[in-house]
Amino acid sequence: MMDSTQAAGGPQALQGGPARQREGQAPARESGTRERVTARLRRIVLGAIALILVQACIGIYVNLYVTIPAKHPGANPPFSNYLGGSSHSVAWALTHGAPALVIHAALGLMLVVLVIGVAVYAVRLRRWLTGALSVIAGLLVIEAGFKGASFLDFQNDSSSLIMALLAFGAIGCYSAILYLLTTGAQPADPKSNARRARR
Repeated sequence: MMDSTQAAGGPQALQGGPARQREGQAPARESGTRERVTARLRRIVLGAIALILVQACIGIYVNLYVTIPAKHPGANPPFSNYLGGSSHSVAWALTHGAPALVIHAALGLMLVVLVIGVAVYAVRLRRWLTGALSVIAGLLVIEAGFKGASFLDFQNDSSSLIMALLAFGAIGCYSAILYLLTTGAQPADPKSNARRARR
């Protein structure tokens, strides 16, 4: 007479049960991790938008009310040594500038670190639109930083204007990211969908 173990399919059936349960738990863990990363990214993006707005306001104040001397370490560098001159200008602003200029320069450096973090978290989500927007926004912020250093070097009003436009462009990108993360109305990475389908 066939016992209950054989009737149920033998030892293979008993071994397959826990394996199927583990396979079912894997997508749930992946979904939970994705939700945590999404929530964290929303908070970081909100922080980036707020910090850019504060930075823009301080930049307007510096442009209107802070006098930057025409001659300071790093001023008017030759084209061949632009990066070296700009680094000296930023160092001078941090150590010898007016209080508003010191805050403006320090926040600029903080923003560079923050936008890199936003890009890393966005890429981890494997959402191509969010990732692309985060990279574009980060590049806009970094380019705005270069324009700020150029303003310290040469004090051209065009550098200040371009810096403001780049900052507003970054805010637009981050606002779009925030909308996509809130509504979930964004296409997922096709490769990620294919991997989940195979599971």
